Amino acid sequence: MKKLLNKRYFLIGGGIILLMVLSVCVYLISTDDYTDAKFRSMQDDIPSLEQVDLTGLRELEASGGPSIDFPDLKKRLSHIKKNIIIVDGIGQFHGYFEDLPSSFFGYSLDDADLRHFIRRFIFTGTFEERPELITSESEEAQKKWVWV
Repeated sequence: MKKLLNKRYFLIGGGIILLMVLSVCVYLISTDDYTDAKFRSMQDDIPSLEQVDLTGLRELEASGGPSIDFPDLKKRLSHIKKNIIIVDGIGQFHGYFEDLPSSFFGYSLDDADLRHFIRRFIFTGTFEERPELITSESEEAQKKWVWV
């Protein structure tokens, strides 16, 4: 009977520790500053405390966001039948690895931290940067979009 209870406590304790480790991993993988930023179009409401003249803004066919998620962008802009121009306003290199921006792995960041190294290990199998796995934005855009 004691052996059975010891096994039960061991399994319960091990399960709790496993859940804690998984929770920490999920947190480290899913936390980033850019995930809080929203993709928006010129037709979205613009909350403002001041009276802003929006004349002509709604007619602009433009949208933007912090980091391009190509599958999401393609879905959001699927109703657009005109040519789509993607402009990168960030002055540093950032590419993609399996639809994830390279900044997710801390590539090209001077302040890469523990979560970046864990992400690298989980997704690439190493803590080191693997630039040969990264594709540029233009290459990624060409893979994801059908150009007419």
